[in-house]
Amino acid sequence: MLSAKQSAIINFLREYPPSCPPTVREIGAAVGLRSSATVHTYLTRLEAQGLIERKPGCPRCITVVRRD
Repeated sequence: MLSAKQSAIINFLREYPPSCPPTVREIGAAVGLRSSATVHTYLTRLEAQGLIERKPGCPRCITVVRRD
């Protein structure tokens, strides 16, 4: 089960234009988090749960994995 912040991050990523992925700070601002470290923690947890994929070496390369 996702926390409210995790759900907010997933929803934000789904709605963000795919041509230019958001920065960590933009994600934080959208969901009410000030600390980029906290955003990274949420992203790491979402990735561990298989809900997003991130490309190593590319901090803005975040893809929401669709679960059917």
